Amino acid sequence: MSDADQRPAFVALGGNLGGERAVFARLCAATAGLRERLHACAIRASPVYRSAPVGPVQEQPRFLNAVIVCSVPSALSPRDILVQLLALEASLGRRRDQSPAQGPRTIDLDLLFVAEERAASPGPPRLSLPHPRIAERAFVLQPLADLQGLDWVMPGIGRSVGDCLGRPEVAAQRATLEPYPERLVTRVAADPVNARVEP
Repeated sequence: MSDADQRPAFVALGGNLGGERAVFARLCAATAGLRERLHACAIRASPVYRSAPVGPVQEQPRFLNAVIVCSVPSALSPRDILVQLLALEASLGRRRDQSPAQGPRTIDLDLLFVAEERAASPGPPRLSLPHPRIAERAFVLQPLADLQGLDWVMPGIGRSVGDCLGRPEVAAQRATLEPYPERLVTRVAADPVNARVEP
């Protein structure tokens, strides 16, 4: 497949239920699953970060967060990609109808960008490109900076990653991020909860 037949899709990954080892294993399983489900011929993963809850539900465990960018076939629409993300979440134990908004979850896969496309559809499933609130979330912006650099101007937002990270409220979130000691891999054993991470 030529470069002209592909485009980048950015996906944020997170979770906080079951203990850090189980969450990390699910993030690895999700990364491997995205490669397969999206027919991605290339994939890059940011470092993983521990992050404090953001939003109204503060009494919950810290999250593990990362961002990956996949080179996916141009024939896949943003909705096609979103449907695959939701199916992958469900296969890893996520029940969106049982999770409070911004509450604890086994796995969370959010479609951030697909090349420079913009979209707004009530669904179901609801689709917004770029994903809402990216510019307000250090746990998304810092991994994007690791992948794309601080000067990268985010499609549909029109501001650089560094500019958004420099806002006082976001800088305060950024100061609480802690690097997780392991990197995401793209292949894991069959059991996504007790998986042995494989290179």
